[in-house]
Amino acid sequence: IIISLSAPVPYEKYQDLIDERLSATHSVVLKRYRDVQGMVLSRIPLSSMKEKKTQ
Repeated sequence: IIISLSAPVPYEKYQDLIDERLSATHSVVLKRYRDVQGMVLSRIPLSSMKEKKTQ
């Protein structure tokens, strides 16, 4: 309970710095997420558009 009451005070004091750091961190995390997502999706085989052969 004490933390929830005292956390806004430092944020208000250092809001510009915190927002700047969070924005930079968000950009890095987003780039890494896209890289990992691309690697994962590239390993998933795509189904072919051709009809399957029937015998």
